[in-house]
Amino acid sequence: MSGGWIAITDPEGKEWDLFCNGFRNQYDFAFNGDGEIVTYDSDMEWDTGMPWYRPTRINHATSGAEFGWRHGSGKMPPYYADTLPSIVDVGPGSPTGVVSGAGAKFPAKYQRAIYAMDWTYGTMYALHLKPSGSTYEAEKEEFLSGVPLNLSDMVVGPKDGALYFAVGGRNTQSALYRVIYEGDESTAPADLANKDGADLRALRHSLEAFHGKEDKSAVETAWPQLGHEDRNIRFAARIAVEWQPVATWQDKALAETNPRAAIEALIALARHGDKALAPKVYAALEKVGFGDLDEMGQLALIRAYGLATIRLGKPDAATAAAIAERFAPFYPNASPRLNRELCSLFVAIGDPGVVAKTVPMMALEVAADAPRYNEALLKRNQGYGSAFGSVNESNPQGQQIHYAYALREATAGWTPALRKEFFGWFPRARNFKGGASFDGFIENIRKESLAKVPDAERGELDKLSQAPAPKAQDLTGARIINIGAKAGLLFDVTEVEAKAGEDVAIIFKNNDPSGLMHNLAIAKPGSLAQVIKDAIALGADGPARHFIPDTGDILHATPIVVPNASFTLRFNAPDQPGDYVIVCTYPGHGQLMNAVLRVK
Repeated sequence: MSGGWIAITDPEGKEWDLFCNGFRNQYDFAFNGDGEIVTYDSDMEWDTGMPWYRPTRINHATSGAEFGWRHGSGKMPPYYADTLPSIVDVGPGSPTGVVSGAGAKFPAKYQRAIYAMDWTYGTMYALHLKPSGSTYEAEKEEFLSGVPLNLSDMVVGPKDGALYFAVGGRNTQSALYRVIYEGDESTAPADLANKDGADLRALRHSLEAFHGKEDKSAVETAWPQLGHEDRNIRFAARIAVEWQPVATWQDKALAETNPRAAIEALIALARHGDKALAPKVYAALEKVGFGDLDEMGQLALIRAYGLATIRLGKPDAATAAAIAERFAPFYPNASPRLNRELCSLFVAIGDPGVVAKTVPMMALEVAADAPRYNEALLKRNQGYGSAFGSVNESNPQGQQIHYAYALREATAGWTPALRKEFFGWFPRARNFKGGASFDGFIENIRKESLAKVPDAERGELDKLSQAPAPKAQDLTGARIINIGAKAGLLFDVTEVEAKAGEDVAIIFKNNDPSGLMHNLAIAKPGSLAQVIKDAIALGADGPARHFIPDTGDILHATPIVVPNASFTLRFNAPDQPGDYVIVCTYPGHGQLMNAVLRVK
């Protein structure tokens, strides 16, 4: 369930209307110069290091907004179409007071700012809001800090225009401070309202007027805005429609042809429609062209499928197979976010191909997969900052963790070899560090995964999964060969060497500035043309095989390596000297993207 929410009530507290929700723990909020609500929401520091960790963040709280916070792994990412994102992520902290700079005898920039307090690290931020469509983007400025400075609340003095703030709590010394401006800039009252974006904010407000009530004109008014380019306007329009009787708009949702509007309408129908509509919803989703959408549109479409599965019921076998076939060519994907959502969707519909595609990707490493936290900030509170510091040091691989989390529910497509590879990941994961819940989350994934293993295999895999953590990237004794990618479908080397029978570790980093996906295969001398031909012949089965044909020509290979990730391919060099082929077998790449492994 959601932790925090904002409601509208009367002075006596007799009437309550929910305004927005999906916060963890927002203590305070303020109105900016446009009369919009801005708040500072808490993180759950115990989750740090996990793919669902969300930093403290500044939210523009609008009518009907859902910001997606849930307990544990249930948090919804900010790119979900049925949530709204922050206007700026702050980082580790414990939010307390929020206040507008209105009335302060400060320069105009700071009168327009929203001030937010972090108790843990003794930091006050000035947030400078810039209109962005019908909402805002925020620039975060560290306004003041101290060690210790346990900021608890603040107010602008109504007479002197100073900013007063209090500190204290948890057995720390209480105090009251005053901030005044000394300088040459004018401190005369500034115009706080933003002209930019006023028309779009007005449009959003007109849609929000339908929230919380039935109105015969709501569907007619809101429907054209379901396809608006502004995300917050689309969201407000959908909430307006959702408040109307489903029978008045379900046929419009099923018949909508505008891709963006159709996705929003079908999300609404998945959230409120009868389960009997499931076949029609899946059929309508099928009509939305995935390849014609940008990344956010693709994520929204996948979310619509996910919501239909959750709310209306898992599709029947034929429909599930059609969905899997539809999205198979797009997985793996160059986008980490699409990989996460496609993986989860495939598992949800029981696609037997997801395991073979995904398990090899659990060995891909990203140099900065977890957020990097400000070391100077963390030093302001060594106790709270230690967990975030350990994340900086160990760089837990959030993408790998997400795959493990998703695959724990997969029941189809496993082989003994894939299970061994999957459970062999858990010892490596013990090198990752995070918040107080981190180890428990990993252990829960391990136990829930084991519960679905056949009895005959469980004991061996249980033992494998509890093996001691290996030394991170222990390549002792190996000849290390680094290979990267360049623009123009090229490796960054043309030739590398190894001795016959030698222990070799090729670290292939996909740093292609073009953002394309690649793999790397080692093949027999003289086999380049045949390997390329065999890879093309895989056709629609290519993605499931990571475009590695099962022939005797290929000796060793990586899985598909997504942009900015790396894979370490370790093997013994062939005993027979010769010029072996290094090639990317991704379709259309191998003719140019090849090199030589010279074995002497």
